[in-house]
Amino acid sequence: MFCVLFFAVLLLPKVTLAAQYHVSPSGSDSNDGLTENTAWKTFSKAFSSMVAGDELILLDGTYSEEAGTGYISYLGINSAQIPSGIDRDHMTYVHAKNYGQVVIEGTLFVGRSFRRDNYIKLEGIKFNGVSSSAGQVYNASYVMIRSCGFYADINDNGSVFGLGTNDITTPATSNILIEDVWIWGRARIIAINYKSDRNIWRRVVVRGDGCTGVGCVNSPNVGITVYDSTKTSLQNVLVVDRRLDLAGSSPYADFAVAQHTPGEAYGNNEWLGTISVKAPDGGYYFEPDASSLSPAQTVRNAVALLPENFGFNVSRTGDNHIENVTAYVSNSGGSGIRMAPELGQTSGYVRNAVAFGNGRWGINSSLQPSYSNVYGTWEESSYNQTVCAVGCLATNPLTNGSMEYITRIENESPLKGTGYGEADYGANIVYRYGTDGAFWGDSGYNNLTSNLLWPWPNEDRIKVDFASTGNGARGFAVSGNGLYGGLITLTSYIWEYLGNPCPADICNYATDMISPDAPAGLAVR
Repeated sequence: MFCVLFFAVLLLPKVTLAAQYHVSPSGSDSNDGLTENTAWKTFSKAFSSMVAGDELILLDGTYSEEAGTGYISYLGINSAQIPSGIDRDHMTYVHAKNYGQVVIEGTLFVGRSFRRDNYIKLEGIKFNGVSSSAGQVYNASYVMIRSCGFYADINDNGSVFGLGTNDITTPATSNILIEDVWIWGRARIIAINYKSDRNIWRRVVVRGDGCTGVGCVNSPNVGITVYDSTKTSLQNVLVVDRRLDLAGSSPYADFAVAQHTPGEAYGNNEWLGTISVKAPDGGYYFEPDASSLSPAQTVRNAVALLPENFGFNVSRTGDNHIENVTAYVSNSGGSGIRMAPELGQTSGYVRNAVAFGNGRWGINSSLQPSYSNVYGTWEESSYNQTVCAVGCLATNPLTNGSMEYITRIENESPLKGTGYGEADYGANIVYRYGTDGAFWGDSGYNNLTSNLLWPWPNEDRIKVDFASTGNGARGFAVSGNGLYGGLITLTSYIWEYLGNPCPADICNYATDMISPDAPAGLAVR
């Protein structure tokens, strides 16, 4: 019996205990890195000394080439890349000791064309890309980035933050989780999921601050795009107050899709509980040339709030599932919801939809909508191509008790529980999608949970960061009080957009919500 147990133990995978190290702008590479008082100074020293699964704690301060620390990249003096972890239970863990107190001046870069980085977790850091991208997950799998901010002032073609690359034939970047992150700055594209699969963007806030560079002129300007990708899930993603510059940026949309590369896979992508707030062009613009998977795209519980043009524009081809969406438009050119195939047969459905305001058409769809509520003053008519099949309403949600907040349908309203499958008409964005920390395919990774989404995680940090840049003090990032009596926050800004005070249970709170497994000692507010 003893011999059997002895040899069984020898056959078990060997997992060493993770070591914990420290780095600081005031540290020294002659130290051992084991305590705060003996912290290393440079990332090159830290990452060359660490092994798979170790932990690195970043002490307060600004890290940069100028400060002598380098940054997390293969570029830059004293810089280095994070070593891969062992597996999902033993990730290499890099995080700020105090969230909001660590800034890295330089682009986060994970992976290389010849190097695939796996099992890495980053938390609590603000990355300033300055005039280059703030973050690129280039060739990697099972990377988790949480409670981090990414800012860049590229003012040209490119993206502030991106997953994927075009110089590796197979999906180089997969199984990435971007959670409780905020991304903003000046570039043609703010965030991009490019030629990648099985990635999740969960509770991400995006804002574009315009772009006047050569690469932006006559090129589509986008908040966040899914390009030539499959199995991408955007969960509770907000694009807020994106800005265009008349001298540069070309109109496109807050949320975008493209698939224009012959033979490139596209499909099984989803937008769950997403909100476009006051887009300077369109809310959602999806135009894949082809889709190899079905459904091509699913949009559920989504809002387009007062875009300058259309709310939802789904064109070209694919099996499209559009349900429980709210389009509040007020313009002279765009439609609330448009579903129009241009490159072949489009299948799917449009149901439990609300379109109100004024524009060209309320719903302009080649797929016959069902359970739709269209109200407003439309230049052409309420419907085009087809008309509503069943459950057709024409009530004003702002006056019939249905919609006091753009984020939910009120009880006792004609839109409550009367739609397809006894669901509501329109969107309800009150609860979180996805189990915290879950990657694509994990249990509950894209389920609607019973956990409240609001108040928005890290919203105090997001407001400070958004207000600190060039034209940043706008939208929710201004001073003053909301209608509910307290300071304007991201939560109150969205909930009060229709002119009603934010409910007490949503906006009256004491502390920011943070990552549940954040390290002890972090700064809460």
